[in-house]
Amino acid sequence: MYRPFSAKHLLQALPESTRSVAVLDRTKEPGAHAEPLYLDVMTALAEAFNHGERETLPRVIGGRYGLSSKEFGPDCVLAIFNELAQAKPKPRFTVGIYDDVTNLSLPLPENTLPATARLEALFYGLGSDGSVSATKNNIKIIGNSTPWFAQGYFVYDSKKAGGLTVSHLRVSDTPIRSAYLVAQADFVGCHQLQFIDKYQMAERLKPGGIFLLNTPYSADEVWARLPQEVQAVLNQKKARFYVINAAKIARECGLAARINTVMQMAFFHLTQILPGDSALMELQNAIAKSYSSKGQDLVERNWQALALARESLAEVPLQPVNASSPNRPPVVSDEAPDFVKTVTAAMLAGLGDALPVSALPPDGTWPVGTTRWEKRNIAEEIPIWKEDLCTQCNHCVAACPHSAIRAKVVSPDAMEHAPASLHSLDVKSAICVARNTCCRWRRRTAPAVTCALKCARPKTAEPGNQGDQYDVAP
Repeated sequence: MYRPFSAKHLLQALPESTRSVAVLDRTKEPGAHAEPLYLDVMTALAEAFNHGERETLPRVIGGRYGLSSKEFGPDCVLAIFNELAQAKPKPRFTVGIYDDVTNLSLPLPENTLPATARLEALFYGLGSDGSVSATKNNIKIIGNSTPWFAQGYFVYDSKKAGGLTVSHLRVSDTPIRSAYLVAQADFVGCHQLQFIDKYQMAERLKPGGIFLLNTPYSADEVWARLPQEVQAVLNQKKARFYVINAAKIARECGLAARINTVMQMAFFHLTQILPGDSALMELQNAIAKSYSSKGQDLVERNWQALALARESLAEVPLQPVNASSPNRPPVVSDEAPDFVKTVTAAMLAGLGDALPVSALPPDGTWPVGTTRWEKRNIAEEIPIWKEDLCTQCNHCVAACPHSAIRAKVVSPDAMEHAPASLHSLDVKSAICVARNTCCRWRRRTAPAVTCALKCARPKTAEPGNQGDQYDVAP
């Protein structure tokens, strides 16, 4: 649609009263005087003015947007119009980034547009927990069962399964033409408890909105477990705060880690986007359609999870900030390099788009080995090493793809000042005489208990025991 460029149609679209024009290019051409669309518009207007086809020549400024998939929302558009209204606007500018090197970026004002959507929602999930599939089903149900329009955007990180997923949902009485992500939501669902320490989810809630947290803690004890920063934001927003133990319901219904059905029911029940029992009926039909090919037993287990979800929702009354509650922990260790603390940590916390240009390496090089500073802390259960039964086969160490469990052979002298939590035993080897072996498990690194499943000891029927060498604890 861009080439060939039609100067005739451009001139017809711009009335003689036009005083200023901003041309946006979604590209950057190093070495060129300006970007291609800007040059085409300037040439078309200048030639029309020289040939007498226009009596006036409007001021034209050029800007870049959307590079590296940066968001282009209403605040960016408002910033451009504010710049056009200046007596001497910048001839070149960028929007969507904070450029403190060339100072070409425009300051973004607060988005003051009136709300047009009936409901905007955000769902924070873990790849493979079903959160994205649940949101897609929600869109289908709302679009097919109500007179409203629904829209969804889905953001993934590079890890696919086990990585962060953020689902953006809009519901409106009119066709939705918002080609940008949800910034402030009426409903925010946190499907994984560990996200509460890492991501700014409550901050993206509209005043009076609903915040739903999947947590093993009850409504009476969860408030004290929240970071003080989250407590303050929930109070400031006057949020309606609800909790549900979706993981427990999923396990009871034989759904393993697939909590999507439970969280779907909770969303519809709290928002009342579908009246009465309509949501339950529509979800049951959607489950039957999705899982009937896998057997009626799976369908009925998901139906059971729907019923338990409504009964398990609990509202948490807002309380003053608890001084004994923990603060939000740092994303990376204090021992990390400066680059990891400033750049990598912001990216891990989902705030990479707010980084200024000056924070990035000017030559484009990137340090290697930074993954070791990422501690996702996503394991719902942790293995407990029983050293008195260990055969020292090291199958658990070899099986862990994340190097979360390490076995070390050390001298007894090195263990004298070791903490009591570091257990050890004599090495069963003729080569390593008078040596101890210790096993260290990095809880915040591992996503699962693969090591316990690979234990070479015979498995027993004891509940929660994967092998004699390991117990599994929440």
